[in-house]
Amino acid sequence: AEKMRAEGNQDDFASFRTAAIKNFELTFEVSLKLIKRYFEWAAAIPDEIDGVNYRTFLRIAAEIGLIDDPLE
Repeated sequence: AEKMRAEGNQDDFASFRTAAIKNFELTFEVSLKLIKRYFEWAAAIPDEIDGVNYRTFLRIAAEIGLIDDPLE
């Protein structure tokens, strides 16, 4: 990426940057959906999961070891 920028090829750099951002967004969205499905499967009352926001999903997932805790 830095080589593209240094050589002055801004179009290639912009395309690369856009693709990287889209890849992250897709990965993040799919990961959240997978965590939500796990919680729905494990919950005593799966309907309670619908009102939970994504930050809470991530916090709980880190607490139970599904994902690495970024604060550690």
